[in-house]
Amino acid sequence: MPGTFFVVATPIGHLEDITLRALRVLREVDVIAAEDTRITRLLLDHFEIETPLTSYHQHSGGRKAAALLRQLAAGRSVALVSDAGMPGISDPGHELIRLAIAAGVPVVPVPGATALVAALAASGLPTIRFSFQGFPPRAAAERAAFFESLRHAPQTLVFYESPRRLLATLRDLRRAFGNRHAVVARELTKPAEEFARGSLDELIARFEARAPAGQCVVLVEGAAHDTPAAG
Repeated sequence: MPGTFFVVATPIGHLEDITLRALRVLREVDVIAAEDTRITRLLLDHFEIETPLTSYHQHSGGRKAAALLRQLAAGRSVALVSDAGMPGISDPGHELIRLAIAAGVPVVPVPGATALVAALAASGLPTIRFSFQGFPPRAAAERAAFFESLRHAPQTLVFYESPRRLLATLRDLRRAFGNRHAVVARELTKPAEEFARGSLDELIARFEARAPAGQCVVLVEGAAHDTPAAG
């Protein structure tokens, strides 16, 4: 009988955001598959968890997934964790989850902190309908087409972005959507946590004056509140 594959959320900043259930699961499984074992080791050491670690990330390749699936097939339990938040959400863990399901392995989510939900809940933007779009494409032409395809979406739009590309993304959003209301949430649950709220023009000016640090969540109101795009 196959073992159980747990998909475990870890803190996105504040270590106290980990759940009691997550701590129990991480102690009880046979192995933890981590996006970056160095980052996960800090978390495990803090909570005095000694479960063996192995790496699983976007460069792991099929052999590492096959090795983990063999352990599951042999009845061993595996917990998948990312560096922060819920595995499988804009990270390579979704491939391993898909393979485990196809192999008939029980997949059990252990929910917890995620930047997407934390940012949306405190953004002040409508939350009844929203669309999570992950990281925008990096190539200029792809980015322009990507944002243009979302211009008429009526729901709140949510993106992840690195601090290096935040300003370019805000400018691209301004060109595609007009001067809509938006929010940039960065360093969530950390001491430097910030919610920057305002029009896209105001946010562009803000981050032109002071470069951002830390991973960002960008939220933009939907087309129901549309403003004419820039000419």
